[in-house]
Amino acid sequence: MIQKIEDEKDEQKFLLQIKSFLESIPDEERRRIPEAFSQNMINRIYPVMNELNFSEEVQEHLIWAYLKNKLDEKESLDEHLLSEILNKYKEKRLLAIGSVIITAIKEDKISIPQLDNIREFFNDQSLLSEKAFLKESLSLQARLKSKNEQKLNRAEVEELHAREAFRTLQAMLQEEKVEPDALEIFERLEAGEKNKKLKTSLFDEAQKLLQKYRSDES
Repeated sequence: MIQKIEDEKDEQKFLLQIKSFLESIPDEERRRIPEAFSQNMINRIYPVMNELNFSEEVQEHLIWAYLKNKLDEKESLDEHLLSEILNKYKEKRLLAIGSVIITAIKEDKISIPQLDNIREFFNDQSLLSEKAFLKESLSLQARLKSKNEQKLNRAEVEELHAREAFRTLQAMLQEEKVEPDALEIFERLEAGEKNKKLKTSLFDEAQKLLQKYRSDES
């Protein structure tokens, strides 16, 4: 049935067949729609989704699948797709849309000017995953500094540490992209501290890098 609908070339007939199909199945099956639809089907449904009687849960899955696929097709986020994501977020404040933005940041597909535009947008709209956005934004800026052969200063390390961007800090230490005076931020842990394994690893990496700086000076 779904394949027959997908094969329909006429968009109006396609829409009517989708509506008829949705009316014929129980709510439980309707919730599993995103798993049953191909990416091509999702791409065709996306522009007419508001005309279909989907629950918010199903809409969220379909929107995420559509936007994530668009992102996967690109090496970097262009202005057209960024505008589409932000406009959709303005229309429907869903966590899944914020998740696509976080993914784009994690995958280094966003430029610093775009990051500034996103930050300005969310000053007005309020991001549902603000903690993750701040953490990944700082991590992106750190990675870009590293690519430009620049080192993180103390203030940048402190902010990353406060946001618990420990994986990013570990990579920066291993790449020797942390200024010497920032290394004292990494302290030996007390018993019972959170994230003990990661923080211990950071302390060890910082000590190793400190020894290298001292060796280079002598």
